[in-house]
Amino acid sequence: MSLTQTILHQFNTIYGLIIRPESTQYLEEELGQADFVELEKLQEVFKALQISQNENNRDVETLMPEEVDRDKHDEPKVIGDFNSKAPVYSERYDLINQRLKRKSGYSKRFTSFNKFENKLSSLKDLRGREGGEFTIFGLLTFADEKYQLEDKEWQIWLDLSECEMHGFYTEGNFVLAKGRYTEVQKFKVKSIEHPPLEDPDDTRREFGHLDFLGIPNSLENEETIKQYENEWQNTFFVIMSDLWLDQSKTLVKLRAMFKHYQDKNSIPFVFVLIGNFLSEPFVNIEVHSAEYRAAFDSLGNLVAEFPSIARYSHFVFVPGCSDFCLSGRSPQRHIPNIYTSRLKSKIPKAVFASNPCSQEIVIFREDIVYKVKRNIIRIPNLLGAQESPEIQVTKALLQQSHLCPFPLFMKPIYRDYDYTLRLYPVPDVVVDFRQVVTSGWFIGLGQESLNLVMELKNSNVTSYEGFDHAGKVIIGGGGGVERTGIKNKLALYKVNEKILEKSSEALEKDEKILEKLSELELEEGGDSPQCITFHSEENIISCGINSSLEKMKTGENQNCRIFRYSDERIELINTTQTIRADINEDYYQKATAFSHNGKLLATGGTDSKLTVLKYPSLDVAFPPVNFDKQEIYDVDFNSTGDQIAVVSEKLLRILSTKDGERIQSIERPTFQKTAQCKFRACRFGKGSSEGYLFTVVNSTSKFRAFIVKWDVKIWNKVLLKAVSRKPITAFAVSNDGNLLAFGSSDQSVSICDTRTFRILLTVPHLHELPVTTLGFNSDSTLIICGSADHSVNIMQLPEKFDSGKKIR
Repeated sequence: MSLTQTILHQFNTIYGLIIRPESTQYLEEELGQADFVELEKLQEVFKALQISQNENNRDVETLMPEEVDRDKHDEPKVIGDFNSKAPVYSERYDLINQRLKRKSGYSKRFTSFNKFENKLSSLKDLRGREGGEFTIFGLLTFADEKYQLEDKEWQIWLDLSECEMHGFYTEGNFVLAKGRYTEVQKFKVKSIEHPPLEDPDDTRREFGHLDFLGIPNSLENEETIKQYENEWQNTFFVIMSDLWLDQSKTLVKLRAMFKHYQDKNSIPFVFVLIGNFLSEPFVNIEVHSAEYRAAFDSLGNLVAEFPSIARYSHFVFVPGCSDFCLSGRSPQRHIPNIYTSRLKSKIPKAVFASNPCSQEIVIFREDIVYKVKRNIIRIPNLLGAQESPEIQVTKALLQQSHLCPFPLFMKPIYRDYDYTLRLYPVPDVVVDFRQVVTSGWFIGLGQESLNLVMELKNSNVTSYEGFDHAGKVIIGGGGGVERTGIKNKLALYKVNEKILEKSSEALEKDEKILEKLSELELEEGGDSPQCITFHSEENIISCGINSSLEKMKTGENQNCRIFRYSDERIELINTTQTIRADINEDYYQKATAFSHNGKLLATGGTDSKLTVLKYPSLDVAFPPVNFDKQEIYDVDFNSTGDQIAVVSEKLLRILSTKDGERIQSIERPTFQKTAQCKFRACRFGKGSSEGYLFTVVNSTSKFRAFIVKWDVKIWNKVLLKAVSRKPITAFAVSNDGNLLAFGSSDQSVSICDTRTFRILLTVPHLHELPVTTLGFNSDSTLIICGSADHSVNIMQLPEKFDSGKKIR
């Protein structure tokens, strides 16, 4: 930029003033070759994958730029190898530990006789010092159903029974624990806290003028920057999130905003636009790619209508969780040029950054507050707290010096790029955007669900079948046959109806939505429960649980198991084998259902066979039915128990329960002439929808999910409707027959009526992974849903629906 352009830019853009040509000429003569700093040169957006790595030099306890020797070091990889996992935590440990050693309260103190006292004891130093009180530092982890603290040399069990927490702590945090070393490898914690913050000026002073972004820096530049920060008081940013560019009303609002700024001759220096940029998650298919490209083209055309903004303003685009590259891992790469080239041609100062991006002003599109609340080790005591939970969580991230201080199973990251997520030195600003969910209609997001989630977070929630006849819930899960340390269990819960009437602020300490009544730990070495169904009249459940690998190798697999449950205990009362283990050890029971009168039990699995058993004898009602090498996805009985519906990927069959004879068979449907589809679920209607069968059909080519309504007397399609742009993963019918509920692969749950399939309510992003199971209670006032993200949500339905309402 020439001197003339710089002068005009400073007056017009920065100060909002008009300067005459003769005045411009005068300033050119006066300034001459003076050192004039352009504002653009002080603004730089750093993509996460471009930031250079610093490595900890433990000998001098400082950070040095990494000298990459191509013979010794591999370049960072998007998919790191096995050896890249351990350094993720060891480098985080070193980073915080060297910071603590500079703190006066934790540094070494020399005493007489050339001895020193370390105020911060290492875990290994505690051996043989039982009864003493110490402050220890390490990584908070969970193993064998106990919390422990780890450093590089040792680990120690934590007794948190008397520890009252006033903040948010999760696994994967590095914490300082104060307490007493009571016995070997056991530490009774009195208080726990995050590592103290370090002033960024102190950090930079410690490391000279090393720029942590890997860019040469000097004191003169820093002083110049500070000088112009004070002078450019009228410079401002505009930051916006969730700009759904495929919605016309979004563009209308943006046009009004741009017009306001241009009319007032007050041009923002930077527009930071944060995703998601479409109202639906991006999927890399031709139709959706065209929509994605068209959305950015529309924005480029809109900005071009305002020449001052297009010429002088910088535009920084940060992708959201549902934008391009839906891996769920951090850091998330920028949106590719193939979608944005036309926009860049009209907005020359557009930058498409990663998520997160930059370091001194950090932009991060992730619901970290939600993730922390979901996974805290104990509900904190926030009475009298002067800071909101959001502020406390953000402060904890700064104290952890990391944007994602969680275990890898809780928040996946690209391990080789873990250093790009560090908050070190402490940045000037952290902007964390999240999608807000606000409604009194459902429980599960926030304080209300914390007690339940803490009990489930170390067990994969694999199955449950809604509520039983008394409104109780059985939840099954675990680590499966792998030796993960997570035990396979069944647990019985009841809903605390009083809590449903309270707000999150009114909850008392340790109040729980679901109160655990009883629990059963399953046999060691066996699989976790894969499907569960309730008996309609007795306190009986049937589960699909494979036997241990050792037993299966001998051909024995008691996969169909019957349990009796009560408030006091859950006990196994009968088993039988419906899946042959000698053919394939990977076969498992995928679907199960009791008939409404409780006299029949159906099971279907990945071995392509349907087996119908008599209850309680578990004798075979008729020979197993083969489904032509297709996994059985779902089974359901009609209200009279004389018919059973079964779906695999390509087949829907209606069989007689008397002899297994085929009543009706419908091949893989093709909708809209060319849309290839596959069945996913089936449910007979109840109450007002008696006489109909509802099936879920997911399109594999047109990116739609359909619900089909069949008349069971003549087997004609009564209604077919596309209800979701994402595949449906779970399905249920209310007991009164008025409502259908379905969970989609975009982590949402929707409710529609059974008459017209009109969407009545949608709750987006209810889970972090797709919903796998859901069900209504007996009076259709509650829905429970679960996912492999280790969580269960309970939704309280309104008395009246506002059609199509979307809770955000």
